[in-house]
Amino acid sequence: MHGAVFDTLIGLLGGLVLAGTGVFFAVRIAARHKVTQTAKDGSWDVWTTWGVGVLLRLFLLGLMTWAVWAFCEHFTLAMLVLSAVYLVGLFVETAWLYRRLCVDVQGNEHG
Repeated sequence: MHGAVFDTLIGLLGGLVLAGTGVFFAVRIAARHKVTQTAKDGSWDVWTTWGVGVLLRLFLLGLMTWAVWAFCEHFTLAMLVLSAVYLVGLFVETAWLYRRLCVDVQGNEHG
C-alpha cells in the first residue's frame, strides 16, 4: 500500500511524539521539584505529574500501536523504528532530569 519508507516515517513520527511527551513531563517535574525543595509541601505534585506522564505515554503507545497495525504494511519495521526513537528520547530525558535534580539537591551548578 504505502511501502517501507512510509512505515519508517510513521514509526519515526510516533517515536518523536512519545519522546516529546516525555520531555514535556520531565521539564514539568524539574520545575515542580524546585518548588518542592523551597516549599516542602508539594511532593505530591511531582508524583502526580510523573504518574500522569506515564499513563499518557502508555495511552499514546497503545493508540500508535493500533494505528501502525491498521495503516502500515510493515508493522514490525514501523514499531522497531518507533521503539528505537522513543528509547533514545527516554535515555536523553532521564539523563537530563537526573542531572537537573542532582544540581538542585547538591546546590552545584553543573549545567
